[in-house]
Amino acid sequence: MSTSVTGRVIDDSGNGIGGLVVVVRDESALISSDLGNSQTADGTGAYTVPIEADVFPELGPRKFGLYVRTGVYRILPSGKKVPAGRVLKVSTPSDVTGDVLTIPDIKLRQVDVKGWPVSLPGTTNPPTVRNGNALRALPDDLAAWQHVATSVRGAQQSVSVMQLTLDMPRGYQADATQEYPEVVLAFPGSFDGNTPPTTAVDPVAFPRPERLLLDAANVGQQARVLIPAVGNWLASAGFWLKQNLSAGPKGDADAVGKYFTAAGSSAKALAFTTHGFSVIHAKAVLIDAISTGTGQTEGILLGSPFEQSYWDTPNHAVYEAQRGSCSGEHQPVHDVSIGVRGPLVADMQQQFVLHWNKYCSAADTVVPLDPAPAEITAAGDGEYLATAQLARTVNIDTLTGLDQGEEGILEAYLRAIEQATDYIYIENQYFTHQAIGDALIAALTDPGRPNLQVILMLNVVPDIPFYPAWQTNLFGRIGREAGAASSRFGVFTAWSQTGPSPAHHQAKPVIMPNYLHTKTAVIDGKWATIGSANLDGASLDQFQILQPLLGVNRNDELNVLVFNDTAAGFTQTPFVDALRVALWSEHLGIPADDERLSAATLSGSHGWLQLWNDCATAKLQSLIDDPSNPGSGQVLAYPAGAWSGFLASLPFTNNYKNFLNSAKIGDQGIDFSKVTLVKKTTAFSFHDGKWADA
Repeated sequence: MSTSVTGRVIDDSGNGIGGLVVVVRDESALISSDLGNSQTADGTGAYTVPIEADVFPELGPRKFGLYVRTGVYRILPSGKKVPAGRVLKVSTPSDVTGDVLTIPDIKLRQVDVKGWPVSLPGTTNPPTVRNGNALRALPDDLAAWQHVATSVRGAQQSVSVMQLTLDMPRGYQADATQEYPEVVLAFPGSFDGNTPPTTAVDPVAFPRPERLLLDAANVGQQARVLIPAVGNWLASAGFWLKQNLSAGPKGDADAVGKYFTAAGSSAKALAFTTHGFSVIHAKAVLIDAISTGTGQTEGILLGSPFEQSYWDTPNHAVYEAQRGSCSGEHQPVHDVSIGVRGPLVADMQQQFVLHWNKYCSAADTVVPLDPAPAEITAAGDGEYLATAQLARTVNIDTLTGLDQGEEGILEAYLRAIEQATDYIYIENQYFTHQAIGDALIAALTDPGRPNLQVILMLNVVPDIPFYPAWQTNLFGRIGREAGAASSRFGVFTAWSQTGPSPAHHQAKPVIMPNYLHTKTAVIDGKWATIGSANLDGASLDQFQILQPLLGVNRNDELNVLVFNDTAAGFTQTPFVDALRVALWSEHLGIPADDERLSAATLSGSHGWLQLWNDCATAKLQSLIDDPSNPGSGQVLAYPAGAWSGFLASLPFTNNYKNFLNSAKIGDQGIDFSKVTLVKKTTAFSFHDGKWADA
């Protein structure tokens, strides 16, 4: 049996591609294992991988897995190099009787190997890179939902909504002031949470999505809402129980449809049935996406479902009446959305078309936006012109023609991390994906990138079973395996403080965690993404918890990728750096025009990570000295001691109190006789104008 595997990797022109890594695995063993790896030679693309001879030839020829990866390694503290690049090609040759297994030439496209845009290696239909888009970053739902309300009111032809949920009032009333509203998109400046009015009295001043959709349908526009329904019987049963037996609001397609029917409206709601525990996790609002002739065609990719508790301001106050009934998260919530005008809206519309048309009636099909909207030549207020691409995660057997689904968002992150040289900034609701962790270790330990710094903004307690321990284990592994480079790696969390609140029965100052619902990242000022995909298996490739029972199972996701690398041929755009400044200004409590946030300042000796550590230390010192003084900024650094050790990996250790107890400056810690940790915020009724704890 063979003791080496040899061959070449070439491009479409027959030229050898050097610098790639070819890994040979024994896939026929009970537990598959790597047998060896080798880099392809420059010029020829040739490789030879020495492997161990088969010790059990009598069992038949071995089945190999041949993986062609980009030339990226993570270097362990021991000096061992472990392949960690993107997988570009997989084949499964069988062993031969001779000493050498010769593989036919493996052909790749150069775009699969290099560059920022997603190319989907092995496919012939990668997502289009679009120039001339006007992009608008929308941090937090104060901005995002207000923009939705404004855009929907300006629609002239159609409004299409793709949502995870849309919480509805308790029954339709012709007089909107008699309803019990659940979701309010925007509030007038006069709204005062201390002495709030009832928001139901004026649906014009307090726009609500279901009423805006009725208004659109009433003037002859097409109004559609697409909400996922889970096909797996167990998941469906749980979803049914939540929607039908819980005391909370109902936000599924059935509830939305019944409301529209009761109103006698032509607006439509449709359930998209998925299998397993998969859902359409992407959330979008499309305005006038049926024609390029009239209207202001726009796509808004939202971070949040339409559940009022996700609404928040950049201040993330502990007690905020505008967060309403708290049907979803029970903490201040940070999120990021993006508004898009220009050609990329055609790709966003195509995703709505693929999902809606699968289950709608023949008379109600929607069509692609073809031709795509013209390139935008002048950005509006708050917009930036940019080159962008729409990346997807698609579950298997979900969309017609995509039996194996798609993993474009995972490819996008891995590509960007591979090319980072200055900084990687990621803020995400979940951080459990091992391939992302491997890529970050490889980036930090790469001798060619000695100044690279990695900043993660994460939740202390993600809200899915096992995730808190998995997340701690993952960034703990990054810290350990990065070795000396771990000094360039930092993990941070967000917190809100307030003084005593007698109205809410709090006699002492209060501290409360923020819930990060964001799925965004900025790298080197050259690449950014905003969308719906978390950095876990459910959003990127396969849901880890249920894979043994259900096999490959993932959500449908959408992310906008923005490119700003002029050396790679992209038009320069201020969008990427403006997004970083907006997010860092909010989290660190630094004015957006402060020179400490400028790229020229931070890329020098002071460093990106040092600024975060300085602000987190100042926040902690303020909390130790005087908990009634919230100081500036919202971030606390994850205690380095929690990055490793057996206890850190146990679920019961991953909680807010343990985190705060571990946060120290020298031997100084937080005195909990002077401050109260509150884990859940208080609900507010828009109909009654009262707090639940009043």
